[in-house]
Amino acid sequence: MFPLFLLIAALLVLGWALWFLVELIRYVASGEYEMDRRLQAIRRKEGSS
Repeated sequence: MFPLFLLIAALLVLGWALWFLVELIRYVASGEYEMDRRLQAIRRKEGSS
């Protein structure tokens, strides 16, 4: 019973990790990451002046 629980827990963690990587790649590939970086840079400039 306990090994079955460990197997299910490991599959859930691996599934989440795979989903996270796929979504991260989609986010960077879509160009949204670059846009977010530019917006953060603009906010920093406005805040410092």
